[in-house]
Amino acid sequence: MTIAITATLAAIGAAGIPEAGLVTMLIVLNAVGLPIEYIGLILSVNWLLDRFRTAVNTFGDSIGAAVIEKTFAADDSPGAVSDET
Repeated sequence: MTIAITATLAAIGAAGIPEAGLVTMLIVLNAVGLPIEYIGLILSVNWLLDRFRTAVNTFGDSIGAAVIEKTFAADDSPGAVSDET
């Protein structure tokens, strides 16, 4: 439970920072009392995992933007975005 909470809180604050996975991993390792000397093992796969995290983050941001656009585009108030041309 400690790992899940610590990792979630660390990930929220570091989502937009490149290579932030290493920093969050250090925070999690310290929180559960594991030695941080093994960070080298994480480095070997972090490059690929960072690409997946970035893809998921970008996809989630685009879905959020689409939902907001659809929600507020239905408004017929002046200045509202409309798909009609």
